[in-house]
Amino acid sequence: MTVLSTVLSTVLSALLLAGCSPAPPAPTGCDAHADPTVAAYCWMTEGAAAATAEAAAALCANAAAYEADCRGQWVSAHLGAEVPTDALLDTCDASGDRGWDCALQVLDARPSPDALVQLAACAERAGPYAADCAVHAMSRWRQRRPDAAEVARVAAAGLAPNEAGPVVAAVVACQQVGDCGEHPALAPACREALETIARTPSICQEVAAPTGTAPAPR
Repeated sequence: MTVLSTVLSTVLSALLLAGCSPAPPAPTGCDAHADPTVAAYCWMTEGAAAATAEAAAALCANAAAYEADCRGQWVSAHLGAEVPTDALLDTCDASGDRGWDCALQVLDARPSPDALVQLAACAERAGPYAADCAVHAMSRWRQRRPDAAEVARVAAAGLAPNEAGPVVAAVVACQQVGDCGEHPALAPACREALETIARTPSICQEVAAPTGTAPAPR
């Protein structure tokens, strides 16, 4: 090998070591979109179709402004699946304030058969929609036609008194079961609703509507 060949070989080796490495591979999948908004929407689509809550969380985290929508779509798609309710609610919670309506959807779709458990879940997980969640829970409770012992149990607990009190009153007045109890918060709301029913007896017919959509007296 000549001196010139040796020099050229040394220079080429030095250039390669200094950084003349192959270019990185081009982005693929959602990262291939140059427009960040399009990429975020793509990640939302991928996350909403994920097979597990963990996979959805990882994919939706890339969806930027669409993250809450991504989580909400995944939850909606899995309400009827064998996914634990807590896993669905945790997926909603990760969206912050935008996750409250998602949580309400889960609690309404998967209510506890125990009204007190459901009321506690509403207070803990539904945020600003806790009152709506409680009204829905108590409406289902009333439709099950609780007996006197169950009325006494719910009245004594005093959970969500502004929402539960009027429904307890509807059961007491319209179904002739139980009483308002003595809870310091729930009993007054219940008795006030009883007075309203006494002045407007037709309320009982509205409450007994087949659709179950009539509100309890207030």
